[in-house]
Amino acid sequence: MSELSEPEDGIGNSDFVANSEGQSTTGTFDIVTNLTGQRVEAKVIKDGSQGQIGELGLQVSLTGLNGGETVQGYQTLLLPSDVDRDPGTKTVAKNIGHTDTDGTLTYRAIATPEFDPTSDATVKVEYTLTGQ
Repeated sequence: MSELSEPEDGIGNSDFVANSEGQSTTGTFDIVTNLTGQRVEAKVIKDGSQGQIGELGLQVSLTGLNGGETVQGYQTLLLPSDVDRDPGTKTVAKNIGHTDTDGTLTYRAIATPEFDPTSDATVKVEYTLTGQ
């Protein structure tokens, strides 16, 4: 029997996991721009079904980018403690310019022991291409 519990030192990168099959959840994207010095920012959008969103955390990593620099490692977009505050925007790529590129987004998640897996919580992430 397994029992979930909060980490004593708070939530860290090692507490985030891939999906239940042990595989990462991924997606791809394309960027087309004729500008230089652009960056890709990611932010959790609080709309739609909030359900138990206060019991969830989400990280994203961007890899395989051609024509720019990725920010190394996973960027934390949402922590369970973020329910009452704006978690902010994270830069996931920078120095993008005059390119037609693609890459892979990989997500990891965490849930608190209080999370109900039958909850209808939906986490939406918005990506924005913007100047440096």
